[in-house]
Amino acid sequence: MPREESVTIVVYSKPSCVQCDAVKRKLKQEGADFTVVDVSLPENEGDLLALKELGYGGVPVTMVNDHHFNGYDVNEIADAVARQRRTSMRLVEEAVA
Repeated sequence: MPREESVTIVVYSKPSCVQCDAVKRKLKQEGADFTVVDVSLPENEGDLLALKELGYGGVPVTMVNDHHFNGYDVNEIADAVARQRRTSMRLVEEAVA
């Protein structure tokens, strides 16, 4: 696997979505840096269409660079957080060296 320069986590969500809230809560508990996109807002309609093109019929959908998954998946969330931590630690080590 090629070395990642950075790991970006984006959670596509809607209000009053229990699984969406669970994904965001878990990422926050783990200290992950992530962005939330509310696909119910008119300005994010393009994001909703893109998710549908990927085959998703509902949210949450979590994008981790070029990898994506649907729902509250503890293993996928743990992997995303670990990838982000590894990359952040490597960047700090390189800056210090």
